[in-house]
Amino acid sequence: MIYKLAIPLAVTAFIAGCSDDAVTTDLDANNMDSDTPFPTLLAEANDFDLVNGTFIKIGDRYGHWVDASQYTPEERVIMLVWHSSGIIDNGGFEYLFSSDFDGDPEFKITAEAYKTVGLTRGYEAFQDAFKVFPNGKVPHESEERIQQYQRAADSVRDEINTKHWKDGWEDLREKMLAKYIRDNVTKLGDLDAAQ
Repeated sequence: MIYKLAIPLAVTAFIAGCSDDAVTTDLDANNMDSDTPFPTLLAEANDFDLVNGTFIKIGDRYGHWVDASQYTPEERVIMLVWHSSGIIDNGGFEYLFSSDFDGDPEFKITAEAYKTVGLTRGYEAFQDAFKVFPNGKVPHESEERIQQYQRAADSVRDEINTKHWKDGWEDLREKMLAKYIRDNVTKLGDLDAAQ
C-alpha cells in the first residue's frame, strides 16, 4: 500500500500527538497560527507556533505536498524535519516508512535535515532505522520497505522510536527548528506572499 501524505495530514497528526505542554506553553499560542504575519510570528510566537506557522506558510508555496526536490535548502530542513516528526511522533518509523516523500525515497535527505538543524539524537535514530534494512539500503517501494522494517524485533524498533521521540518530549525539536528559522530568516523570503 503506497501512501503519499499531504502536508495538512502531517500537521493534523503532529498537533494531535503533541503533549499538552507543547500546545499550551504560551497564552498567546491560540492567537498565533499560519494566518499570523510572519514578522509577528518571528517577534512574538513561542517556538512551536513559529515552527508550525512557518511550516504551513512554506507549504502554501508548494500546494501542501511534500516534495524534497522542490524546496530551497532552508525550506527543505524545516519541511522535512517537521513533517517527518509529526508522522513518527504518531506511529513511529513504521508510519514514516509506510509513506513516501517525493524527492527523498530513502529518507536520507530527511535524516540529513535533522543533522543540519542540530537534532543529533533524531539523526541517530534515522541512522539506527536505516541499519535495520539489509545492507542498510532502504527500499524505494513502501510495501517492501515497511515489510523489511517490521522484520526487526519490536524491542529494536521501540528503542529507535524512543530515541526520536525524546527530542519531542524535551521540546528540543521546536527549539532547534525555531533557532534555525531565525538564523535563516533572510533566506526564506516573503512567507506571507503565498497566502
